[in-house]
Amino acid sequence: MKFIIIDDNQDDRILAIHELKKSFPDAEFLEIVERKDFHESVNRWDFDVVITDLSNPWLNGLEVCRQIRSIDLYLPVIMLTGTGSEEFAVTAMKSGLNDYIIKRNLCSLPAAVTESIEKARLQKEYDKAILRLRASEERFNAFMDKNPTLFFMKDADWRYVYGNESFLRFFKATRKEILGKTDFDLMPADIAKKIRENDTKVLSARTSMELREDIPCVNGIPRYWLVFKFPFEESSGQIYLGGVAIDTTLRILSEMRQTMQFNLTLALSESATLLEAASKLLQTICEGFGWDAGELWLIDTDTGVLKLKDAWHVSSADIAEFEAVSRTFTFSKGMGLPGRVWENGKPLWIADVVTDSNFPRAGIATKYGMHGAMSFPITQRNEVIGVMGFFTRYIRQPDDGIFNLMADIGIRIGSFIDKRLTEKSLQERTYLATLQADVGFALVQGGTLRDKLQRCCEAFVKNLEAALARIWIFNDEERVLELQGSAGMYTHIDGHHSKIPFGEYKIGWIARERRPHITNMVVGDTMMHDQEWTNREGIVSFAGYPLLVEDRLAGVMAIFAKKELSEITLKSLASVSDVIAIGIDRKRTEEEKSKLREQLYHSQKLESVGTLAGGIAHDFNNILMAITGYSSLLQGEVKENAIAYDFAERILKSAEKAANLTQGLLAFSRKQPSNPKPLDVNKLIGHVGDILSRLIREDIKLSIQLTDKKCVVIADSGQLDQVLMNLSTNARDAMPNGGRLGISTNRVEMDAAFIRTHGFGKAGKYSLITVSDTGIGMDEKTRQRIFEPFFTTKEVGKGTGLGLAIVYGIIKQHNGYINVKSEAGKGTTFGIYLPLIEQEAAELGKESQILPKGGSETVLVAEDNEEVRRLIKVVLEGGGYKVIESVDGADALEKFKQNRDIVQLLVLDVIMPVKNGGEVCEAVKAINPAMKILLMSGYGENVIREPLFEKGVQFISKPLSPIGLLGKVREILDA
Repeated sequence: MKFIIIDDNQDDRILAIHELKKSFPDAEFLEIVERKDFHESVNRWDFDVVITDLSNPWLNGLEVCRQIRSIDLYLPVIMLTGTGSEEFAVTAMKSGLNDYIIKRNLCSLPAAVTESIEKARLQKEYDKAILRLRASEERFNAFMDKNPTLFFMKDADWRYVYGNESFLRFFKATRKEILGKTDFDLMPADIAKKIRENDTKVLSARTSMELREDIPCVNGIPRYWLVFKFPFEESSGQIYLGGVAIDTTLRILSEMRQTMQFNLTLALSESATLLEAASKLLQTICEGFGWDAGELWLIDTDTGVLKLKDAWHVSSADIAEFEAVSRTFTFSKGMGLPGRVWENGKPLWIADVVTDSNFPRAGIATKYGMHGAMSFPITQRNEVIGVMGFFTRYIRQPDDGIFNLMADIGIRIGSFIDKRLTEKSLQERTYLATLQADVGFALVQGGTLRDKLQRCCEAFVKNLEAALARIWIFNDEERVLELQGSAGMYTHIDGHHSKIPFGEYKIGWIARERRPHITNMVVGDTMMHDQEWTNREGIVSFAGYPLLVEDRLAGVMAIFAKKELSEITLKSLASVSDVIAIGIDRKRTEEEKSKLREQLYHSQKLESVGTLAGGIAHDFNNILMAITGYSSLLQGEVKENAIAYDFAERILKSAEKAANLTQGLLAFSRKQPSNPKPLDVNKLIGHVGDILSRLIREDIKLSIQLTDKKCVVIADSGQLDQVLMNLSTNARDAMPNGGRLGISTNRVEMDAAFIRTHGFGKAGKYSLITVSDTGIGMDEKTRQRIFEPFFTTKEVGKGTGLGLAIVYGIIKQHNGYINVKSEAGKGTTFGIYLPLIEQEAAELGKESQILPKGGSETVLVAEDNEEVRRLIKVVLEGGGYKVIESVDGADALEKFKQNRDIVQLLVLDVIMPVKNGGEVCEAVKAINPAMKILLMSGYGENVIREPLFEKGVQFISKPLSPIGLLGKVREILDA
């Protein structure tokens, strides 16, 4: 077979040839792309079929058809077009076109070729037959009877006057049984009515027409015909209607298959679920295969039976009650038409359900005239999930063509569902991979932990279409979950759920139980407390996960969605929760390291300032000692009522204030004298409470809450009194309009988690003293500097800036820790941690003073400060002692060696050039282990090595008062 392909589009030519080769593998093809090639091919005409495009730019398809018809009336011409319409069809057929094919339906081209060739052949035969009929009616009848095509004639009253043998065979009738009958006598009324309308149209137009008519066999099986009808007139003037009918059932079924597939695919692709597509599917199948009603039955997972989920019927069928009654039925396996299909997993056709013994709805079917029925299963991954059933209002015998087509549709629907599930799964996996990437990126980006978690929540909303996504972090110290990220419906974090107590509500429950809570049925879930909100917002599902790192709770993440969360999504969320937990833990670790670095820097800065302050205090003590010593001596030389006595008194008072300032510097540098003893913190605070109540104003309420647990520490009671009074005074000044001052005690244990969270501490048990106020508070910049000496926020002249520096120094000297929490306008809280001991506390009290007396012993004094040395010499000589002076440690050691037989006491400054006091002690004790030695320093006795005290060395702090020095010397000599 030879074909001419006229089309300027190479792709269209290739597709057409490809389809034709399927049916005509030995065919030859001449491709025409230019006008000259067309004319050359026409001149050497030897082709079987012409296939032309409608819209060739150089020659219109209709013109091609007209030119070919001018040469050959019967050569089949088939036109390819992108669209089709009835107007185009009429124009094309008038031009002599045999057929036209929509390009998207090229699969029907081979059938059209076969039909066109047959049609052309028949047309030729028909024309020849007409000629031969004029010559010989016998030959005409022979030809017509042997022809497989149906030929017939009707008179003006629409009665059959002729039908060939093929026509008679189709109706399974004799010529006598056909002649004189109308279509209403031979076929159902609705079909006869349509045929009568076509016949009337042909006779009225007085022209031939090509028509498509659906005429069932006598057993009810539909057949599809291409019918040529034409009017003709006898010489007598009698009008007749002639007709030629070609059976196109196979072609129509093929087209129907393609159309069904397209329409069903379209319906499914536009729907998310089978149930959503059901109505369109039922309508498409009913209209495509001539069913009056269709229904979808799905297996109910709760009850395990088939339930009617959707139905459709033609508008002309009043069967609403049939559908309503059907909805009251359920079918188990093997029961009724749906149950039998479910059980067997195969399609089933029933010619008349009214007479079927296993059709429970036979009564209602009889009432509404439902008879023929066909049903097929819908499978998902080789498992029946539902059944589709269809009905007609007449008895419909099984049609293998329709049966196979509909069975194939059931398979295709199931395959499409499987494909959609696979696509959905792949799509979900893609979304979830993107989610994991977005979450990972959010966690590695810069910013605070709050910024990172907010970006994570936004990733959930974007990738999962979540209605709301939130992340809380766990505050172990306060035992609450703090909201740090919120995206979707709400983006604020300061609302009702900003802080959730541990163990309360669903979020607190997830944190306490350390296991997720997941549901796709939020409504009615007892864990979802706000049912009104979930109903109002249409929330369907919830997924909450604890954020755990090695069994440590970092927080909780929660997702609210308006659709069900799939198993893949939930698995991915579980994985993402681990990533977020690690991200939180890592960020917290980074912040803690940063905090530790900051605290180390701050501590080093304070240590540096402390070293400077200690050095200043030491030198200043020497100066003060000279001032106070000589002032005391001056007072002893003049009368009490003399002006000089008053001057000396004023000098002493000023020196005392300076000495207090010096002690503050020493306290900060942790080099002040200390007298630590086992001390009950609760008793100390109870003892100092009365003093504090008098120290603050009446508009400030003092609240003291002491733990019932034992809290014994090694401490200097006087220094802790000073700490509490300093903190209370600051609190008073921070509450100018009144407020509350709270002091409480407790026992706490510092473990690794505590140290990691707070950034300070050493593992062990501590007594915690908390001092809090409701005052004006402070900003972060101020909070970081409050322990620096001479830093103050008070007005000039109202504070030295040493109060908190002294507090800091005292707590550090007690091997403790102090931290402060404060916000502007929200008060301040100090936490003091002192190491606990398991001892009984000493009684609080004051030691009695012993009045000094003089002596005649020889004392060796070593002091590098000339004024202090001269003062000590004057004081001791005034007490009757003999004094040997030395200017430094080396000088003292040399003079001791020279006078060791007469020296009974050494008074040595600790800090001296060449040799310090400790080194002199070691050397003297090596010479005379029994020698009595008194060390003095402005730094406190902690500057002396412990072994020296074991050798009988005594200590006294600067600045020295004459009475204090004489008393200490006498005490040592008398010992």
